[in-house]
Amino acid sequence: MRFVSGQTPCSRVIASVATLAATLSLSAWSVPALATPRELVQEVQELLGSQRANGLHFAMEFVPLEATERRASVSVAPNAPLIPASVTKLVTATAALEVLGPAYTFETRIYRTGPILDGVLEGDLSFEGNGDPFLVTERLWLLAHQLRSEGLQHVRGNLIVHASGFPLEDPTAAESLGDTDRSYAARPSAVAANFNSLTLHVGPGDGPGAPAVISGDPYDLPYLEVDAAGLRTGAPGSRLDWSLTLESTPEGQRFENWVSRIEAASSDSTTVDPVFVLPETALEVARVRGVIPVGIEPRTAYRRARYPLPMVASLLEAVLDEFEIEVEGTLQIDSRPPSGTPWTTFPSVSVADLIDNMNRYSSNFTANQLALAVHRKWAAAKMTDLAEGDPTAGTVAGEGRPHGETSVPRSTEGAASDLDTEAREAMVRLRLGDAGGSLTSWLSEADPDAAKGCRIFDGSGLSVDNRLTAHALTQLLVRTWDQLAYQSKLLASLPGPGEPGTLRSRFRGGRDEPVIFAKTGTLSDTRVSSLAGYFEDETGAPVAFSILLNADSGSIWDVRAMMDLQERWIEVYRN
Repeated sequence: MRFVSGQTPCSRVIASVATLAATLSLSAWSVPALATPRELVQEVQELLGSQRANGLHFAMEFVPLEATERRASVSVAPNAPLIPASVTKLVTATAALEVLGPAYTFETRIYRTGPILDGVLEGDLSFEGNGDPFLVTERLWLLAHQLRSEGLQHVRGNLIVHASGFPLEDPTAAESLGDTDRSYAARPSAVAANFNSLTLHVGPGDGPGAPAVISGDPYDLPYLEVDAAGLRTGAPGSRLDWSLTLESTPEGQRFENWVSRIEAASSDSTTVDPVFVLPETALEVARVRGVIPVGIEPRTAYRRARYPLPMVASLLEAVLDEFEIEVEGTLQIDSRPPSGTPWTTFPSVSVADLIDNMNRYSSNFTANQLALAVHRKWAAAKMTDLAEGDPTAGTVAGEGRPHGETSVPRSTEGAASDLDTEAREAMVRLRLGDAGGSLTSWLSEADPDAAKGCRIFDGSGLSVDNRLTAHALTQLLVRTWDQLAYQSKLLASLPGPGEPGTLRSRFRGGRDEPVIFAKTGTLSDTRVSSLAGYFEDETGAPVAFSILLNADSGSIWDVRAMMDLQERWIEVYRN
């Protein structure tokens, strides 16, 4: 079967026959004996022999998925480890499909510490999550409607959000995601909402000199103070020039100090109050400066929440209030598990739907939450293997990177066999760096030879320390193609030209527009551009491919030039 142009992504169902032919090496170029597209071979040879190649590091592999006499695999430096950027999400997606399963859902659990009498909860209302990546406003409304339908109208006690096994402070996440306030680097958390980001709409006032209009979406939260003293409405035709930065308030710094003390107390005998009571004043302040001309449409700014759990607590209170559920007590963050009575649960959308969102729009937050979920289940399984005497269960192959120490504490080996699955999963340390280690381990176990040289530090691809090879990626795509339970789910998640997603404006305008579904990867500051997925050749036969491009600073190769090169090589191979 072939890809069918014009079908919706969810209707792409394709069968598979995978083959792998000889490869070409960058250091010793040789041409496969049969039917390799000669134009591509010649073009790459010419690039390698020219000054244009200076400062460009690349690896590529094309693997036909159906036996044919006209096509063979073409590879250039297929085993060279390069920075992959967001094509790392292909590893995260396939690991989530295999380890968690396409139908897996995250659960947000709601607890109460007292009875509900005439609509009034005589106690606290607590929320415990296990990392739902897609608890967006619309789903929070469904959650509030569910609570209202079950009779809740008033909470006499407090609204509590629990950390639930996720670290309040994760230095490995900070290292991978960087110190930016941009929403693409939002921090993971047990209970998360709106991708742990803040949305502000900034528009002009009624006339020149009037105050600008700034509103939060979906609500103006007590968590965030807006300082727009330096923003003014400009005259018609004036230059749009504005900026928005986030800063911690003294209360935000107080929360940071509490987190640090909690983390320190876990390793010594220090006594710290396990509960942080949110103040009525903000933890962050958004400073908006500049000029926004009168009459223009409002601009939208997205920023990550520096303190996800307090932001989520503030948002939950606002959502409950909209559904006329009043919280009488305070908002609290509790570092301990819930102690109340389990009341109800709220499931997420399925993993299949989550990877569709992740790959189509390259959601870093979704990827990292999924990576942590994979890590929790993968490491718990390794804990069981250790308890049953498997001496290899606690290490990562490939780079020999220590994994058992971070994910499977040796002190638990003897007891692991006596624990159920949920208890084992609760013992796993949920740090993003450890999740990267589990993804590396999973990739290596699936194909040890292909995974050589690969290492992963996060699920999204933001870390510049990540390394993947073109061969590892194409072999992953070939293997997934052969697994009918996952093939259609992965293919449905990959965007194509003209569709919503990161390939919307690419591969357009030519006489022979390709049928292609692929994951993009871009780190502009680091000069990284990657592309991997599936396309049809000119006969309609499917091909798995991966192209990784890294460029030195100061070279002629910017991201746009590297994207053009990817499209050129695919065009040459197809025809």
